[in-house]
Amino acid sequence: MIKIVFIILVFFISISSFWSFKDNNLDNKNFLNHIVNLKEDNLKFFYKRADGEIIRNFKRLKKYLDTLNIDLIFAVNGGMYDKGFTPHGLYIENGKIIKELDTIQEAYGNFYNQPNGVFFISFDNKAYVKKTSDIKELSLIKYATQSGPMLVIDGNIHSGFQENSKSINKRNGVGILRDGNIIFVMTKKRMNLYEFAKYFQNLGCKNALYLDGFVSKTYKPEQGFKHLDENFAILIGQIKIR
Repeated sequence: MIKIVFIILVFFISISSFWSFKDNNLDNKNFLNHIVNLKEDNLKFFYKRADGEIIRNFKRLKKYLDTLNIDLIFAVNGGMYDKGFTPHGLYIENGKIIKELDTIQEAYGNFYNQPNGVFFISFDNKAYVKKTSDIKELSLIKYATQSGPMLVIDGNIHSGFQENSKSINKRNGVGILRDGNIIFVMTKKRMNLYEFAKYFQNLGCKNALYLDGFVSKTYKPEQGFKHLDENFAILIGQIKIR
């Protein structure tokens, strides 16, 4: 009898936790979320077209993919960039290293707010967010983008973030959920890095990475987000072949 009561109690706690997770996190009015399951979804990184021209924005990416009979389901700015729309830090596309890993420890800007990190997908189709210092075997990586700072590190919010910080902006980032799926998050309002990181932590992400700030946009037409014209370097997109 005691065993049955215990099982029922665990069941209701689990259901309660699930709905709490759903209500308090995924359905938050301040955030736009997109989850990618690499076992079912096709996620790719884009920088240049086959002719070498930089794609730059979602509108041009959508048009380019259309010529290949591919639909764009979702897209997001994939990280910071330099003048001329070149990726800042490590960028790997289809196993080819376009930009080398940036291991500079002290410099200006969010990218160098240590520890920074890398979001990557391995050739065996698994997603990771790791600190830059933990990146070793580049030959195993199919896609990668480096950015900074890390938002969540081993389940903990970046120690340099202040809960009452007045440095607020719209932001986007990426984390890995407990089930291994990828979650991209775009803020719908300006907020500080602590608040943004806390959201990923509440989602259960062991590690999460800041991608970019006020210029970031998201393409997710099913929810009315069609930010087509802002220019970037790296674009991360979920696609579907017709």
